[in-house]
Amino acid sequence: MAARILIVEDETIVALDLEARLEGMDYTVVGRARDSESAVALALKHSPDIILMDIQIAGTTDGISTAEIIQGQIDVPVLFLTAYSDANNLERAKKTDAYGYLLKPFQERELFITVEMVLYRHRTERTMRTTAALLETTVNAVSEGIVATDATDHVILVNPAAENLTGWTLVQARGKHLDEVVRMDEQTGNDPNRPGKVWWLQHRDGGQREVEVFRKQVSDTRGDLDRNVLVLRDVTTIREYERSLVEAKRSAEIASKTKSEFIARVSHELKTPLNVIQGMIGLVRDEEHSPESAENLSIAAASCDDLRRQIQDVLDFSALDSGERSLQPEAFIPRDIVMAAAEKIRPRAMEKALRLAVVAPPELSGSCRADWRQLTRAIDNLVANAVSFTASGTILIVSRLDRQDTPGSPGRLTVRVEDTGPGIPPEDRERVFDDFSQLAPSRTRSVGGSGLGLAMARRVVLAMRGEITIAGRNDGLEGTVATVSVPVTPEATEADRSVNLSALRGMHLIVTDPLAAEVLLPWQESGGFILDHPGNGTERAGGVRVLGSSRWVDTEQYMPLTMEALVDAIVGAVSPENEGLEEPVDTKTVSAGAMERIQEAIAGGDRQAAMEYLAEYRAQNGEAKIDSACFRAYLALRSGDLPAAARIIQRCAERRDES
Repeated sequence: MAARILIVEDETIVALDLEARLEGMDYTVVGRARDSESAVALALKHSPDIILMDIQIAGTTDGISTAEIIQGQIDVPVLFLTAYSDANNLERAKKTDAYGYLLKPFQERELFITVEMVLYRHRTERTMRTTAALLETTVNAVSEGIVATDATDHVILVNPAAENLTGWTLVQARGKHLDEVVRMDEQTGNDPNRPGKVWWLQHRDGGQREVEVFRKQVSDTRGDLDRNVLVLRDVTTIREYERSLVEAKRSAEIASKTKSEFIARVSHELKTPLNVIQGMIGLVRDEEHSPESAENLSIAAASCDDLRRQIQDVLDFSALDSGERSLQPEAFIPRDIVMAAAEKIRPRAMEKALRLAVVAPPELSGSCRADWRQLTRAIDNLVANAVSFTASGTILIVSRLDRQDTPGSPGRLTVRVEDTGPGIPPEDRERVFDDFSQLAPSRTRSVGGSGLGLAMARRVVLAMRGEITIAGRNDGLEGTVATVSVPVTPEATEADRSVNLSALRGMHLIVTDPLAAEVLLPWQESGGFILDHPGNGTERAGGVRVLGSSRWVDTEQYMPLTMEALVDAIVGAVSPENEGLEEPVDTKTVSAGAMERIQEAIAGGDRQAAMEYLAEYRAQNGEAKIDSACFRAYLALRSGDLPAAARIIQRCAERRDES
């Protein structure tokens, strides 16, 4: 955009000639004035980019005075034109901060260069003034104190924040040495992680503040030291807060230690009488009692076991909370701790008439190294929760060991526990790991517990650098999938001698029980057998048989359902002494009338009568298979779960009809 120029010249011919020249240079002339009054009016009206001002103009006010009037109202550069170069006019022009002084007559090129230089200088100075104003506002607005000095450390700038910190105003401090204005004593024990050192800053009135100090040297264009900038950050409040936090942390640690010691002492004191109570109950149970007394003793013993578990939870939580328990890696067999977890929970699963199955692939039989005791506690908690919150259905424990190709390299042990309980809403799946956290009372009232199990499990697993998660089932059913995955160091690979795999080699197995299929599948390749899952309803449900054999293995009777149990049962079913015999059925040795009496008693809600009929039935049959089904029904009746007992008896009745 062309620069806009105002011409102030009292000689009309000269003014017209100047206008023609400027327009020939692509400038825009916004007006011509002969005297001071018209020049001021045009300048205020058009706000030109530059004024070409003749010093000697018409009227009593000359060009220099007119320039002073205009520049007092608008920011515009003035280039003086004159035929006289006397010293007096030159001195007066300087006082108006004139941007140039051009003697008549002048060449066109000289005019062009001078105008361009004036315009450039004015733009540069305007930018510098804007930047300086912005910088001054920023320096005055920041909360940090800023003190600037020259190369000899004499103060040239003090911002308002520094005035408040030191007690020196800019007027008082300017020209004084820095050490006189900013008096500091270094503090001992400065934190090396802090970006600046902390000093005691002495106020002029005698007070002091804690400040963090930063010093920056500024060099000139030649690289020589020209200025110093000192930044003072008041950290008095922050330091006081930090000291209060340190004191609060120390107090909290003392309180936590006292609490842990108290919990440990009280827990040990509670365990002593509990041991006596359990011992006495055990002695009394060894004596002859009526069925009702025996049941009461069993309930008392179970309550003691629950109390012992909760006391142990509190002790373990206290140890983990105080950091007293550290990891102790030892050699262990992963399969052993998985099977032990299932065996511990088996009585409770039987009592609730739940099915329990364990998937433990061959690779779990080798030795590994990790803190297996802590890992066992985490797995036990997941399994116990699954049984506690599942009213009916199944509990499936699936384990896997992922090994690296290089011997001795870290591997990963994963244990997944699936149940058919009500499940956990997605928004609560993270919260269940909080200390003392339990879900809605309607879900936990019948289960109880301290709410520490999953919290401790997570702490243990995280200490082992593992992961623990809660999710929903991916098969569309209600239920929960809890997974623990921890790093382990495999040491040796050994064949699982507890499973006689060679006995299944070459067999073609018909499997109609989904849980049995889960247990068998990981062994299929190493065992050399074939699995077939008929889905057309032509085969009996809930079992396994060998193709070519008519004898079925009832997989629902095993608690827990494991590979060992399946192999023994399958081999037994096809052994020469059993081949050709009728398949044993739970209800084969009981009359239809006895079965109906049990069902009628359950349907009528007569739990006592149903238990008596069932006890007679058990006494008349000595086979383990029959006794297992009846025992599960008896436990369901004893706990008051009539629907579960009805399902078990109904299954027996259906098998009786099939046979």
